[in-house]
This record gives sequence, C-alpha cells and structure tokens, in this order.
Amino acid sequence: MTIQYSFSNFVEKFKSTHPSLPLMHTTDAYSSREIINTEELSVRNCKVLKDRFIYFFYGRPSYRPNQGSDPTSNMAYFPVCFVLQSNCARRDGTLPFDSGAFAGNYFSRYFHKNTNVLNFDMSFPLAAEKTVTAFFENNRLYLNGSCNVDEDSLPPFEFEVQGYVDLIKSKGSNVFDQRATSIEIRTKENVKLHQNLIAIIAPRPIVGDISFRDSITKFGNVDVIDYEVTPRKKPEDYLLKIEELAMSYLQKKGII
Repeated sequence: MTIQYSFSNFVEKFKSTHPSLPLMHTTDAYSSREIINTEELSVRNCKVLKDRFIYFFYGRPSYRPNQGSDPTSNMAYFPVCFVLQSNCARRDGTLPFDSGAFAGNYFSRYFHKNTNVLNFDMSFPLAAEKTVTAFFENNRLYLNGSCNVDEDSLPPFEFEVQGYVDLIKSKGSNVFDQRATSIEIRTKENVKLHQNLIAIIAPRPIVGDISFRDSITKFGNVDVIDYEVTPRKKPEDYLLKIEELAMSYLQKKGII
C-alpha cells in the first residue's frame, strides 16, 4: 500500500477534541453595523484563495481589522467580535493558520519555497477539532498556543507537518503573533445570526446604546460583552483586550 503524505492525511487520523469551540469573526464597527442590519454574515471576495468566503477563527478572535491604522477616536474603526455556534456554517475548508499571513510570507522560513497554502487545506469533518488533538492535545493548550509535539517523532517525509510544528513552537521574534496557531475555517455560504450568534464583543459606547441592544435581542439569547475605549488609540490596540474577554467568556461558559 502506497503512503500518501499530506498535512490533511496526517491530521485526519486523530480523534477530535471535545467540546467544539465557537467560531469567531472579527471585523470593525462599521462593517458590524451592516452585518447586524442584514442579520447575516455575507461571503466576500478572497484575494488569497480566489473565491468568495466568510472566514472564522476557531475559538479565537485572531483577525486584525485595520491593522497598521493610525491612532483614531473614530469608533467606526474599532474592532467587534461575533462569537457563533461551532456548527453555524458548513465548513468548506480548514487551515491550521491564518491564510493571509501565509500569503504575506510571514511563515516562509518554516517551509520549502514551493509550498502552497492549499498543501495545508483540510476538508474532512471536524478538521479543526482534530488539528487541536494532533498538535495541542486539548482546547486549553490550543488557546494558549502550547504545542508539545516531539519533532523527532514525525515521519521524515511529512515536510508540511514538520514545518508547522517548528512554526507553532517557535520562541523567536514573533512578527506573525497568534495567527500562526489560530485555526482558520471558511464557508461559501452566508450565515444567519439568528440562533447562531451566542455572544458579541463591542466598544462600550456602542453596547450602551439602547438601539444596539434592541437590535441584538432579535438574534436570540446573545451575551453582550463590552470593552472600554480611549481617545486617539490604534484600533489594533484593542485586540488583546478582546482576546482576554473572549477567553474569559469561554471559561465562564465551561467550554474550556
């Protein structure tokens, strides 16, 4: 029997981690208004994979809207995170990291020059949950970015797996932040917020607005979480706080 070496085949043989983590979609407040008004997340053109998708990160608010923007007091630029049920969307593909960061060559020194992002793509059921087991053992270690895989135990022809383990275990200069260890899930279908949205994290002035809270109630029993804002701050500076709030939320709900 011929062995087919691939990242997908390596991961698929593992058992899935339980429970499944929520899917998180982070955008800015301006775009979040459209999402709330239309009551759904809509597919958008993707420059990396040349198709129309919605992207989520598995259990982590890792996307960085308006990265590199100047300090501002314009709340339209501040991040908002939608936390959704793990089964809210059909999973049309799963990657073990942020595809945009890969396309931007942030991870290039860990892989052969001919490596393509689709070398890591997984389409089998529960691919995210199996990726957690394969490289992090459990949800808590995954969310902490702690990989305990012994590189010497990996088959020598599993080049993508070896490179990925080197990447997520790297303790050097980390220009790619947590995007290296955040599992990315994509779907080609629009996702309704009703009964799928379980929490939203947004700036405190927005959350404090009665019309905002009224608009959220139509989606079901949604937990509304706020964060404090200060004038003339970079939008990306709030992302660490959003991550902390998201992790606290998962702990409070007994998910981790």
